[in-house]
Amino acid sequence: MQIVESPYLVTLEDADGVPPEHRMRAETRYSAALQKALGGPENVMTAFRAFEAAAQAEGEISHDVENLAKAWQVACGIAQQAGMRDLGEDTGAYFEIRVA
Repeated sequence: MQIVESPYLVTLEDADGVPPEHRMRAETRYSAALQKALGGPENVMTAFRAFEAAAQAEGEISHDVENLAKAWQVACGIAQQAGMRDLGEDTGAYFEIRVA
């Protein structure tokens, strides 16, 4: 499997019992799916920051921020499915993203 370079780090959390090689493959699939859905690592970061800004906003947000935040949510759903593929049903695991 190809390593996807990015300005962020994806980790699979609460995945006790998942072998390290399966964990790495899942994290790579998640990151690759995010990048494919959003158009590359820089766009992933832009959408991530927009989602964070929208979540923390106390008032109205711009249409651009709103659209990027929505795109982030859709991309995360796609990435979640890709990342969890082959890990089994209802593991309780989840992906976390940290800025590198």
